[in-house]
Amino acid sequence: MYQPGLRRSLNMNSILKYILIPVDGFCSRVLAALGALVLVQFPNFVVHYLQRLGGHIDELKRMLDQYNQAAAMTGKTFEQYVILHKTSNVPEIAQTGRIIESSAERYLELKTALDQISQSPSFLKFFAFLKNADYEIFKSTLVNYTPGFSFNSECIVYALAGLAAASLFYFILKIILKMLFDKISNPPRKN
Repeated sequence: MYQPGLRRSLNMNSILKYILIPVDGFCSRVLAALGALVLVQFPNFVVHYLQRLGGHIDELKRMLDQYNQAAAMTGKTFEQYVILHKTSNVPEIAQTGRIIESSAERYLELKTALDQISQSPSFLKFFAFLKNADYEIFKSTLVNYTPGFSFNSECIVYALAGLAAASLFYFILKIILKMLFDKISNPPRKN
């Protein structure tokens, strides 16, 4: 039995597929290339981040060394010097003690982060970075970052990882969009 609407629908689907296949190929390649370009930046970004992190650590160390020297001049250990300040009845001096203590804690945190990121193997550096990155230092590094990359095995591995991640993302996105399109174009029939 002839159904005029069915033939038109088949032709429309064929035309739509004919148009969408090249668009799909183009989108997948562009997204894969973008993924590779983004992740190939990672090794260079980490170098910039570690330089900035090292600067923070050096400055904190310089400041803490000055407090250590001041403590030694008064015949006290650093810990005694901090406690003396924190327990002072003068609010400004007590606040200074808390700042010194906070700076010492931050120094240890940043030094640990630097050690863990810089000592991790290339293929685990991404995860060490995610685990140990300081948000404020990350933000300031990103603001001043100039894109670039080296042509070495680490960059190639990150480029391939970016390519694979973006391709996987696009594949999953296509499945989700197809499911939504199928649901919209074939609504459930009511009996």
